[in-house]
Amino acid sequence: LDKQPIRNERLASALKSNDIASQVESLSKLSNAIKPLLCNCNDNKQQLQAIMDTCGKALFQLLGHHKSEKCRSLSLECIQSLLRANIDLARHLPYLISSILTRYPPCAYDKDMEVFVQNQQVHDYFKRGGASNRQDRDGLIGPVRFKM
Repeated sequence: LDKQPIRNERLASALKSNDIASQVESLSKLSNAIKPLLCNCNDNKQQLQAIMDTCGKALFQLLGHHKSEKCRSLSLECIQSLLRANIDLARHLPYLISSILTRYPPCAYDKDMEVFVQNQQVHDYFKRGGASNRQDRDGLIGPVRFKM
């Protein structure tokens, strides 16, 4: 039990490194450390909470910002395992929400027209009466060229 916080700190620092191979290795070790604790999660709830407290921020950052699909899938697997244990996630909600939102393109919602728009400037121009290309037809209609 004394070595558990030190091990969690090492894994958390390895998750923050820029080397993809060490991140994948650390995520695999973390996943393997979580799995046996889930068998009797009521008795191991403190250990699982300690893992989430030390590694949670790094897990959510890897989920949202990482370019490696392997890192994303392993971090998602670790997060799902920790959530199944019903631990307190309140401290990590901002990281969860931002990791989800970084995967989507930015958009805005127009309450008056009840639509989501990707380009607010073009939408404002359209609302003022200006002609603009429709996003659903952009690229479909083009100039016709005949070969002679």
